[in-house]
Amino acid sequence: MYDQLKEALLSTSALREDQKHTSRLVLENPTLVKPLLELIFSNDAEVSHKAAWILEFVCKEKLSLLFQHLDYFLTHAGKLQESSAIRPCAKVIQLMCEARYVQEITMEVLYLPRKRKEKLTEICFDWLIADIKVAPKAYSIYSLYWLGKDIDWIYPALIAQLKKDAPDQSAGYRATARKILKKIEP
Repeated sequence: MYDQLKEALLSTSALREDQKHTSRLVLENPTLVKPLLELIFSNDAEVSHKAAWILEFVCKEKLSLLFQHLDYFLTHAGKLQESSAIRPCAKVIQLMCEARYVQEITMEVLYLPRKRKEKLTEICFDWLIADIKVAPKAYSIYSLYWLGKDIDWIYPALIAQLKKDAPDQSAGYRATARKILKKIEP
């Protein structure tokens, strides 16, 4: 199955229909989630970013498939270097945070103890201050907003970072920053 997954990834293009088609393979064979994660974090320039695209599609459809591999994902996500792989992983983190805080998925379903929340926070702040594209930064801002509901020091640090960076960032970043600052500033 691993070879079939890698072959499918190699033939996947940036077209959404291609990505949806390849994500079906994983959705129909959940045992492929771990190999998919391994391919994301393999630093293989040919498949790493494509595997990340597929993970995003899979998580949008059935986020729970990631839960049993969450520690592996969190251990490696912060080490990603390729922006094409970072963006979908940042989106997956946002999906997790929204599932936990907006949809109020119970702790029994999406187990996020303090240690995992701190790892998520570390990853998001690293991406927020990194020299990467705006989309993963925006996803990280939203994730930090949700995580800040449980971790006291996030909002003051996030406010400071957004105020410091916003003037030099894109219009999209500034819009996201304004929206979140409205919600968290005292």
